[in-house]
Amino acid sequence: MRAMNLFLLMGLVLPGAAQSLPNPAASADATRDPDKATAPASQSLPAPVGAGDLMILPPRVILEGRQRGTEVMLRNAGKARCTYRIYWEEMRMLLDGKVEEAKKAEGSITASDLVRYTPKQVELGPGETQVVRLMVRLPEGLKDGEYRSHLVFQGLPPAQPPAPVDQGPEKKNLSFNIQTILAFGIPVFVRHGETHAQIGMSHLALKPAAAPGQAPTLELQLDRQGNRSVQGELQVDWKPASGRSLTLASGRETVIYPEVDACAERVILDGVKDLQLAHGKLKVTFAYKDSKQPPEVAFLDVP
Repeated sequence: MRAMNLFLLMGLVLPGAAQSLPNPAASADATRDPDKATAPASQSLPAPVGAGDLMILPPRVILEGRQRGTEVMLRNAGKARCTYRIYWEEMRMLLDGKVEEAKKAEGSITASDLVRYTPKQVELGPGETQVVRLMVRLPEGLKDGEYRSHLVFQGLPPAQPPAPVDQGPEKKNLSFNIQTILAFGIPVFVRHGETHAQIGMSHLALKPAAAPGQAPTLELQLDRQGNRSVQGELQVDWKPASGRSLTLASGRETVIYPEVDACAERVILDGVKDLQLAHGKLKVTFAYKDSKQPPEVAFLDVP
């Protein structure tokens, strides 16, 4: 009997993006946030993103203005020594918010052309950390706008000793040992010159609970304008005709990349419980997390 090692490459795990895992070459935005920002504005440090035993902080990098470099911290939160290969991957967003691998267009410029990083591979023991340094170099004549690539950290399988091969003529069966290989990606943005973006909200609709004990949902469309991506957080409040307001959903982070002008959102109103939504308004707030712009607000009348 001959034993063979097979490696199963899982999809790229992206922070905040709606994940689509069937594409083995593409395997972060949790939730529908392809991403959580480094601190370009006066933001508190985001929580690290992680999958498996690798923790990554920050889970998104934004290089803008006069900033010419930054660091990404890796930590092995597991109990075994692991090796990770680091490389660039180009991704694109679809209309439903999912992110998939994309082929780089000929002549196009992405963050992978502008940012250099070191090291290219790291080995971490349990509890160990490693800094990955990123340095940006902008060529002369670069057009204003946002340039994006995903920096991928791919786990490498541990070395396996060769399996013994039985030489007997009657032993011709083949066995397989399958190991899973995970890859984790974070978006890296380079913003050059004048960049701007704004969100509008439209097509708000309240959908009743599908079954008893379930929460209703709010469907809406986020409309993006500008030449860069937008990151923000949605909150839904109930404002009755009389009485105090009540928060029904909060903390839903979302990101829209520049290749998408509009994206559908579906927010589960977990805060409703036994509350009857009638004779009031739903207030929807989109708070920007990657700029100091004032929040966007929309209302839906509920008869």
